[in-house]
Amino acid sequence: MAEKAGVNYDVTMAEVLPHVRADSARLRQILINLLGNAVKFTPSGGKVSLSAEVTPDGTLQFRIADTGIGIPKDKIDVAMSPFGQVDSRLARKYEGTGWACR
Repeated sequence: MAEKAGVNYDVTMAEVLPHVRADSARLRQILINLLGNAVKFTPSGGKVSLSAEVTPDGTLQFRIADTGIGIPKDKIDVAMSPFGQVDSRLARKYEGTGWACR
C-alpha cells in the first residue's frame, strides 16, 4: 500500500522483544488498520514508520509515526473515541468506519 501511494516506510524492531499474550489476529488487525490510516493520510513522498521496543518499565510499545495531515489538538478526543472521525477536507476524501465530527 505504501509503495503504491509513493510513501516511504521503515520498520525498526528491538533485537529482543517479549512474548505477548494476546489474540494474534486482533493485534495484527489493529496494526494493519493503524498503518493503513497512516499511509492513507500521508501524501506521496511522505514517510510512515513502525517501531517496537520495550520501555524501561518492561512494557512492549508499538509506535506508528507519519508525516501526514495530522489531527488538530481540539479534535484528538473525537479521533480517539470509538468510531470517531475528524472531518477535514483531506480526510473526507477517504472512506472510513466512523462517523464524522461536525
